[in-house]
Amino acid sequence: MLARYFDADYLRSGPDRLAALLGLPVDEIFPIWYDAGPYVVGNRDALSGYIFKEPRRRLPRAELLAMAVG
Repeated sequence: MLARYFDADYLRSGPDRLAALLGLPVDEIFPIWYDAGPYVVGNRDALSGYIFKEPRRRLPRAELLAMAVG
């Protein structure tokens, strides 16, 4: 699984590690485009998109803590 910038295992499972495992430069892998639309029924906007090496917007600390605590 590709770790997010705030995950504890980011250094082990983040974009740089994925690139190293694939033997490719990070810039050749990202952004990753995905489209699950042909296989899943649902909101089209949620079924396709891009995964960037770095998020466009980082979550504020309060949101990260709320996610961790649940």
